[in-house]
Amino acid sequence: GLGDVYKRQNEDLPTNGSWKLFDVVRVNPDPDRPETIWKLRSETGDDCTRGPILSACQICARFRVVQCHRMLIRTLKDDGNAVPVAFTDTGLCTKRAKSFENLVIIGDYYQGVEMFGFDADPYRMIPLSKDENGTRVNECDFIAYDKKLFVVSSDDNGKINLMEYDPYNVESIKGQRLIHKTHFSPNLFTTKMMNVSRRRSVFSMVSTLPFRKEFDLGYEVIGATIEGGFYRITPVADYQHRRLHLIQAFINENRHQWLGLNVDFDKGSVVEMRHISRFLALDENIKKKTASKLGKTALVEIYRDIIGVQ
Repeated sequence: GLGDVYKRQNEDLPTNGSWKLFDVVRVNPDPDRPETIWKLRSETGDDCTRGPILSACQICARFRVVQCHRMLIRTLKDDGNAVPVAFTDTGLCTKRAKSFENLVIIGDYYQGVEMFGFDADPYRMIPLSKDENGTRVNECDFIAYDKKLFVVSSDDNGKINLMEYDPYNVESIKGQRLIHKTHFSPNLFTTKMMNVSRRRSVFSMVSTLPFRKEFDLGYEVIGATIEGGFYRITPVADYQHRRLHLIQAFINENRHQWLGLNVDFDKGSVVEMRHISRFLALDENIKKKTASKLGKTALVEIYRDIIGVQ
């Protein structure tokens, strides 16, 4: 789906928008360009909606649009018409809206992150949880790992927040609140986030490890910044985090700080791979001595953890 906004020249008229739904079809490619095997075919759309289209994506074989202060779920009929089947009101200024299976999160610049569930029998939107801290959201997305669901968001100050949806936790009040887990400041302005299965991630080396097909590797988030860089947020198990966090603490304690500044201030409990890369460049005896604090075979496990998150 594709949505846009257009404003009329007269100030007394409201802002309108439009959306279009495309189908990706296979065609005969150009002999000189064999990669042109796919084509976008317009299925349906609305050229004049009441209010701007702020976001559009698919959910449960349907598609969702955030139109002004309302989120609409539409389904495509046999005659080609897109019929709205469910809706819910949104906040003051929706910046991003993302879906994962039958779940939707809406990132509002003034009211933080709010999560909804979509039910098709009967059609309805169910409010599930929200961020009570009211973080000014610039971008957000889902992270799923080990039967746990997280929401990662970034604000216009470059801070990245990690929250968990856990209705069985007392702090969440039966899931009504997203539990704040940690935050860190990479000092980068995030323009885009996308959650990707770790088995299909283009930046991952996890395919080199002998994981069984039924093993759940979870989903990670790939982010892009306005400075032109990329970063990746990958979930790991608790025992892996303990090993890697020890290595990061060792590197931070034994390096000189530029101008006496603490470059790792406000990093939370996040493990950064740039510190782990410094550990790999150390002498082998130093690595063995550091890893011995975690056990006899800890160094081998550390190498396995590093490959698993790269």
